[in-house]
Amino acid sequence: MPEPSVFDWLTFTELAVSIRQSPYLVGLLSSVHLLGLTVIGGSGIVSVLKTMGVLAPEQPLPEVLRAAGNGIVIGFLISLASGLFLFAPQASTAAGNPAFRTKMILVAAALFFHLTLVRPAAQRTESSSWILRLTVALGFVLWLSVAFAGFAYAVFN
Repeated sequence: MPEPSVFDWLTFTELAVSIRQSPYLVGLLSSVHLLGLTVIGGSGIVSVLKTMGVLAPEQPLPEVLRAAGNGIVIGFLISLASGLFLFAPQASTAAGNPAFRTKMILVAAALFFHLTLVRPAAQRTESSSWILRLTVALGFVLWLSVAFAGFAYAVFN
């Protein structure tokens, strides 16, 4: 018989059991989780549209990208906090699910890309730079991929 993992332990903690037994709490946490993802997506769209010259031409690019970048970080923190509570009741099954693992890899990649490439490029690049446009667009695609992987997990779980 295999030894129980940390995921098995987490699944049966008092908090996880309480969350699992309350459909209202699961619904609330899911709503908050999606709210965080919506903030990320909206901020990403603002970033892409601004770098493409479609949005707010009178606003300085660094100012808009800084605000949108802060929105992405805030949305991530909201989704992270709610996601941990949603993960706990199903930790042992989620950890073995390929869609969930893909989502976690994409989250790590999107966050790393945002913090190491998008934010620095937005602070020191001209608005007409194709490198900035490509970097912002790729960052948005990564965050969008996180959303699709989360949807796949929800559908195929």
